[in-house]
Amino acid sequence: MVQELDVRFSELSHGQTWHEYQIGEEVFSEGAPADAAFYIQSGKVQLTAKSEDGELTVITVLPDGSFLGESCLTDQSVRSSTANALESSTIVRIEKQAMLELFHSDPEFASRFLISVVSRSICMEEELVTLLLDSGAV
Repeated sequence: MVQELDVRFSELSHGQTWHEYQIGEEVFSEGAPADAAFYIQSGKVQLTAKSEDGELTVITVLPDGSFLGESCLTDQSVRSSTANALESSTIVRIEKQAMLELFHSDPEFASRFLISVVSRSICMEEELVTLLLDSGAV
């Protein structure tokens, strides 16, 4: 799947940029404008968020083949988390409008994107339930 999506991004006439991130380098930060989605071609990215008291919490670690920052496709105008490369990573930044155009022009891509995002949501939900049950919070 990774290779298939790489081809689709490279065929976009506009709205995408490829960047090599080094370990610890920030992809985007909490509070920054949410104007693009990202796709991890290779590497790993960690998503974190700060609580009101400044405590940093790891939300998830995303492997290659994952999307992140997709909340820009909704009405969310600022990032609610920070993304940092955990290892050397090649990441594609896809502007919101280019991503929406890709959904309309390529239903197969839209389907793969939806499956990817829903699968990640299910995994995160399962992790949250486990954490809550183990802590006795439920």
